[in-house]
Amino acid sequence: MQQKNLTKLVISIIALLAAGGGIYAYTNKPSTIAPYIKLSLTPALSSFSRDAEIQIGWSTNIPDKKIFISIDPEQGKTKFAQLVENTGEYKIRSLDIGPGGKYEINVASPDQSVTASLPIEISYEKEAINGLESANLGGGYFADKIGVFYLRPDQRLTLNNSDTFFANPWLFNIAGEGTAFQDGGYFIHNKKFNPQLLELPNYQELKIISDYISILFSYGDKILWTDEQIGSFQILGDASTFRFVSDKSNEYFVVGKMAYLDDGFTLTELKGVDAQTFEFAGDCSYIEKSRGYYMKDKYGVSFGTKIISHDPTHFIVYKVDQETTQDAEIPAGAAYAKDLKKVYYSCDNEVVGADPGSFEYLGNGNAKDAHSIYRFGAAVKEAAPAQ
Repeated sequence: MQQKNLTKLVISIIALLAAGGGIYAYTNKPSTIAPYIKLSLTPALSSFSRDAEIQIGWSTNIPDKKIFISIDPEQGKTKFAQLVENTGEYKIRSLDIGPGGKYEINVASPDQSVTASLPIEISYEKEAINGLESANLGGGYFADKIGVFYLRPDQRLTLNNSDTFFANPWLFNIAGEGTAFQDGGYFIHNKKFNPQLLELPNYQELKIISDYISILFSYGDKILWTDEQIGSFQILGDASTFRFVSDKSNEYFVVGKMAYLDDGFTLTELKGVDAQTFEFAGDCSYIEKSRGYYMKDKYGVSFGTKIISHDPTHFIVYKVDQETTQDAEIPAGAAYAKDLKKVYYSCDNEVVGADPGSFEYLGNGNAKDAHSIYRFGAAVKEAAPAQ
């Protein structure tokens, strides 16, 4: 969805303990005896896009294999606190730090006996969206003087059923693209949902995979689906067994032993399909059908939920023509296909009377067999007898 006058988010990180060419902090002067941590940020005193990676670097003589990193706002709850490998660097996305305000990055030994910290300030460049001065919070979320909205001002986030209790941008947390939370509210896009439905111990593990209308996402080790109202969730299975069937479309996917079709409104389990061998078989329509793909497994060939052939081994799809026609009765941009018994046109239409054995595709919607010539899947005249 395009937005006019939308500029890139710029996050300016200002080091309050900056000196010379870098940002750094000492717990005490480095020596061979006293434990120390020297802390830095890369790049120093620079601007970042909202998805930029900020590298927290440190040098230390403490022997611990782990080191503790936390990011604490001047007001509010800690944004990030985690034990990481003591490798001397850790990268974090700028949008994961939080909205505008003052923060402190802390790096410490696991027992907190040796620490170093850097104060930083994050500020957002103002933007004009639909005439309103706004700030890009990241993840598709924007703030203005009223509150927070997702992509457009008419998709405003509210914390209850009232349209006057709006999300507070200064208490707002971006979890990722299209997901966010605030005390009292968890959101996918601009829709609030009950986190108890998912028993959420860590909301930031929720990652949207596909969000055309319905939403497919992972949470921890699970794959889940919800419709556009986000009122309930279906747990489909183990995330490690998930795959899209084709890179052409997110509508067909597999989780474990089950194959699914998601049309944006309804999730349909494709019963009888062998998920392990389920794959894209070819385009059957360029513009006429919204799901213009042949799919197949070891048992047969399907279009949507309809099985059209039980002969996947001999199923052939001819290249779809991207042509147009003024005749509303003639499907433009459709493909021919065949197996050993039938010829098909425009996805699920059988070409009545066509002989698969002698069938040839001529291009531009034309084809022939030993008996007839075909135009857009219909016989137009008898073919000349073979000499």
